[in-house]
Amino acid sequence: MKTCSKCKKEKSVEEFSKDASAKSGLSSICRACDNARNAEYRAANRESINAKQAEHDQTPAGRESQRKAKAKQRAKSPEKAKARKAVSNALKNGTLVRQPCLVCGVDEGVQAHHDSYHEERRLDVRWLCAPHHLEHHALMKKVMAFLAPYNPGLL
Repeated sequence: MKTCSKCKKEKSVEEFSKDASAKSGLSSICRACDNARNAEYRAANRESINAKQAEHDQTPAGRESQRKAKAKQRAKSPEKAKARKAVSNALKNGTLVRQPCLVCGVDEGVQAHHDSYHEERRLDVRWLCAPHHLEHHALMKKVMAFLAPYNPGLL
């Protein structure tokens, strides 16, 4: 057991990150407090963090890390990658036209949401702005978690 220096609660050592510079080998604050502190920092410094990330993305190292991340994502979900590519190609050749967000009607930053990645439905998309797209996925995650006990193979 170890006491978090931030929340002052006694917690199991599994709830603390490793820290080689600490005498105990563990961080002085628990992961929950550390996560909250990091989230608070990111919220307060969002613009500078985004600017630094955009700057990094323009460097050779940044482009390489993006390339690797995209390759990893394509390998992990090849059907999703094919569906995204199909939408991209259809937008370029004019067989698919970007529409406003179905929820709020905004035209900028609209993303294609796929309900299915099957080959015959790759161009069946719903257009959602980024916030509503994230909201939709969060809602679907809750629905799937609710249904999981009734259908064990669902998740």
